[in-house]
Amino acid sequence: MTGSRKAISLAADAPIRNGMSGAVLFVTPPPNAESIPSLENIFAQARGQNVTVYVWMVASSGALGTQGVQRLTELTQDAG
Repeated sequence: MTGSRKAISLAADAPIRNGMSGAVLFVTPPPNAESIPSLENIFAQARGQNVTVYVWMVASSGALGTQGVQRLTELTQDAG
């Protein structure tokens, strides 16, 4: 998840034109339950730095009911 934190910092520090904000595309497999605290920290960092996080999750439909995927969905909905 270090790469995600670095990407958010770079997006926050990049010169932005008037009316634009930073954004990061987070491409991920279904997260497991152990990665939830890291995901929460990443989304909190993004919110604090006014960076939008777009999530592209690559998974089979069977993965959609897992705890990690449900929490990732909540985080993306909370982020707008």
